[in-house]
Parts: sequence; C-alpha cells; structure tokens
Amino acid sequence: MKKRSMKILGSVTTVVLLLLSYNHCVVSQKTGKNKSTKTSTNETVVNNTQSDSSIPETIEDQNIPNPNPVVTQTVEVGVKNYEQILMTMAQLTGVSIEDREIRNTYAAVKDQLPTTNSIKSFQSANQVAIVKLAAEFCNELVESASLRANIWPDLDFGRAPSSELDNEGRAYLIDSAIDHFWMLSDQEFSTKIAAQSELNSLINDLLVGENQGSSAVTREIAKGVCISTLGSIHAIML
Repeated sequence: MKKRSMKILGSVTTVVLLLLSYNHCVVSQKTGKNKSTKTSTNETVVNNTQSDSSIPETIEDQNIPNPNPVVTQTVEVGVKNYEQILMTMAQLTGVSIEDREIRNTYAAVKDQLPTTNSIKSFQSANQVAIVKLAAEFCNELVESASLRANIWPDLDFGRAPSSELDNEGRAYLIDSAIDHFWMLSDQEFSTKIAAQSELNSLINDLLVGENQGSSAVTREIAKGVCISTLGSIHAIML
C-alpha cells in the first residue's frame, strides 16, 4: 500500500507541474511608470547629443537589455496562503479540517505552505506541500462513499478499472474532477482540453503493473486524479 501511495505521488507531482504551465495569465507587462521613465531618459539622451554626437539618440539604439525583467512585470493573480489553502480544500472535498489525518498532515506541511498571497514568492517547496495536503484530503474523500458521491455520483467505486474506467468512465472521472475543483470559465476551454490529456496519461501510468480486476485500484486511480486537480494552481490561486 505504501509503495502504491509513493507511485501515485510521484506521478501526480509531474502532472501538477505540467498543469501549472497551462496557467498563462499570471503576469503582464507594466505600462505607465516605466514608459514615462524611458521617455524622460530618452529626452536626456537627446539633449546630450547637442554636446556629444557620439551618443545614440535613443536608449533602444544602444540595445541594452533590462537587467531585471521581473521588475517590469506585475502580478495579476495571487495564490492562497496556508490557512486559505486548508479551508479551500476542506470546502471543495467536504472533508472536515477536524479529521485527525488532515490535522496531522496540515501540521506537518504548514511551514512549507505559502505564507503570503504573492505568486512571485511561490516556490517548489510550496507546491510539494500543497500536493501532500491534497493527497490526504483526496484519500479521505475517495474512501468516503457519501463524500465521493458529491463529485462522482455515477462512478461505481465497487467495480474494477477494467470495467469501470473505460474511455467513457475515464472521461467522466476526469471531467467531474476538473469541473468541481477548478470551475473553469468557457474562455478556458483550451486549458481543460490540455488537462484532460495529461490526466488521461496519468491514469495510464497509474495502471501499469496494477491488478485491473481490483476495485481498490479504481479508488487509487480516482485519488490520483483528485490530487492532481485539487493540488494544482487552478484550485489554489486567488
């Protein structure tokens, strides 16, 4: 069982990082202050050309790159902090924050979770901690017949993946998780399509070497899809 859990976390971490790349609306170029600063500098350069003709007329002519491009970017979205992430996962899954396993896991990873809402300070250690917390929430969710029915009411967790997770069953498992945990807008359809492909590949990876006649494997596959979506940037960004 522990070996299977490690396999799930390993595969899920890779998928979560791939899903992170689909969030392409994080930063945008600043205008205004930098633009006016450049204009002011240009005017100085132009004025200096009256005394020294060797100086280029504009900064662009010098082709000098910005030494710190991050300075010219501004954050449009942020990430939830440690407490907000805990409460979000509890609300999305229906699992109580008073659950013993949730409390223990949260206490273990709290110091690694984001402390601020700034996405510029987001680090890989934050994502690892988020995945670990999501794993515990998803474990409690999938193991509860009443809670998992809120997300996958038409999926029979008592059946083996060989029969329940055919093409139609996979699509239902994946789409229900994306719709419930991400709540994407119609404009983000391309993000959903890309995520469907990655999550389908995840299911293929998790099925390798497993007994596809066991219903326990169906639950493990559901946990993998749950962790990937619940622990992704789409679920924790503000």
